[in-house]
Amino acid sequence: MKEAEVQFLLDEAKKGACCELVANIRVSSVSLVGDLVWDFVADTKERARSIDATRLRINWGERQISPRIVAELQAIFLYYLKIPSWFRGKRNLKAQTVVPRAKVILRLLEKFLVANDILSLDVSLADITEADVESALIGYGGNRSELKPVLNLVFSAAAGQIIGGVMKFDAKTNLRIKEILSKPKQDVVPEDTGDGREVRWLTDEQFAEASYSSLARVKDFLLRMGLPLLNEDVYEYAPSDAIANHDMKYLFGQYVEYRAAYAGGGRKSYIEKRLRRHGTSIGEIAGYLQEVNMASQCVVGLYTGGRFSELTSLRMGCRSKADGYNVVTGKVFKTKSAADLSDESWVAIDAVIDAVEALEALAPIKGSSYLFSQNNLMTGADMDNGAEGKKGYSYSGFHVAMKKYFTKIDRGETFAGWVFNSHQFKHSLTRQMIKANLGMPYISYQLKHVYDQALSLPSEATMVYGNSAALLQSQMAGFFLSEFKKQKVEKIFSPKSVVSGGGAREFAQRRQDYFEGMMGAGFTKPEIMGELGRLTDAVFANTALGYCSGRKDDPGGSEGAPCIGQLRCNPNQCKNAVITDEHIPGWKAVRDHNMEMLNDPRFFYGKEQFEAAVAEANGVIASLTVG
Repeated sequence: MKEAEVQFLLDEAKKGACCELVANIRVSSVSLVGDLVWDFVADTKERARSIDATRLRINWGERQISPRIVAELQAIFLYYLKIPSWFRGKRNLKAQTVVPRAKVILRLLEKFLVANDILSLDVSLADITEADVESALIGYGGNRSELKPVLNLVFSAAAGQIIGGVMKFDAKTNLRIKEILSKPKQDVVPEDTGDGREVRWLTDEQFAEASYSSLARVKDFLLRMGLPLLNEDVYEYAPSDAIANHDMKYLFGQYVEYRAAYAGGGRKSYIEKRLRRHGTSIGEIAGYLQEVNMASQCVVGLYTGGRFSELTSLRMGCRSKADGYNVVTGKVFKTKSAADLSDESWVAIDAVIDAVEALEALAPIKGSSYLFSQNNLMTGADMDNGAEGKKGYSYSGFHVAMKKYFTKIDRGETFAGWVFNSHQFKHSLTRQMIKANLGMPYISYQLKHVYDQALSLPSEATMVYGNSAALLQSQMAGFFLSEFKKQKVEKIFSPKSVVSGGGAREFAQRRQDYFEGMMGAGFTKPEIMGELGRLTDAVFANTALGYCSGRKDDPGGSEGAPCIGQLRCNPNQCKNAVITDEHIPGWKAVRDHNMEMLNDPRFFYGKEQFEAAVAEANGVIASLTVG
């Protein structure tokens, strides 16, 4: 490469965003940077017999990669090959070294893009997060020896300047990626929990917090705006006095007027002054509406289980009725062809319909007709083909916005250090559906609506718009089913697990005797647990407050089955029952419900019964949380 060309490339790289400018630079005697195929065979006249033509030729279109990322990679590899000093390299690399590394990154990125179903989106390398790369590396079957240098190259500040973006992380200094690359692929396992890098699904605590906080904000907004509301659940939530003490319809109208003027190049300062005189401000209103926007999007994601490409296809007017069910409909790519864009509908519970109602109500302060977009009339990419309005969230834009929202609602560091990915919605809902299928307690009452609705769908409807029911048949469902059964066996049979209930003492002794006998016979604990796992479902039934072994009283027994409320049994008093820490949420619900009844003057006649139930629930909870 001539000195003038090198200087030109260096100057353009310093300016940033030079992908288009370098497309017509010659990278070999027969190939331009922007060509689909780079061929270095003719330029390598003398080569070792071990270097065949496949190491000197790369087809950038052989993998399913979005065009934008291909253009960015081509620009990065041009500098890597021709001007290594940009990446602080000391010598020029040969084509047979560069080409295999380019193929490795193409294969890795294809895995990520396909897994997240975002091939059709305008994704940039600068949109890809550390968690995205981690998930793609798990089980990666390609050439792992080339992964380290190519990741250090592509995900670096120097590469970011070439493409005109800021990379989400630096692979060279990232300890988790270093750890993954240092292990054989069979030894690499996902970090599902522990240090905040939960990248596949929300924990029960996270799901419950996200659900409650989001549903509360949606309901608050709809009530204040006098809009239709289907979800009748009650939530403890109130916005700041700057919002709560005013008519939201009036505030919203003032805010719409202010934002429209601002987008048109003007500024209605009298609105700002008027609002301040009334004890509120443009900033207060904007903050409240931003939370409502993100809360509504969160509810739709949590309770439809949609992927990013599906959620971001939903537009204003997407609600309808189909075969008696409320559904929301978007446009999705059935295949990888950009021409194969088809309608797809998802059954929607009342809470989802409410969330869509809120998102549509925010339309006057959005520049986009897409539900998943920010409250802004000015920002956002223009629609394709000159269509009016703005696009919705970009892949990275949605992740950043949702991360900020979860940080905002985090009351007890539930989301501290946590990494958000949109596919968590699908995996999280699948996980909760499987828990419901196994009779485990609901962590959100809305999950009961989703599960009941899934069971009510006929098989033909499930195929058309029964996404929640289809989740029960998914590959992830099988994974969760296996994991939860293991947990169930561990909670019931492990000699170290704490149990309570009417049959706890006798059961614990029999359990200890059984383990001692089996281990004395030469069996290991995993072998014993595996055998017990085959029998658990047949022997124990989950009643939400405990596990029941199903053995009936002796014939002629005079004592009936004890009862609390509408339950047919009280596991704390029944000799057939065992209670584990899994059932603590159920007992807390019993306690809280009876406390409400105790404090309600209308039910004064049941005071002793309610007090006894509260005391019993507290006793069970205490027995399971000792130590």
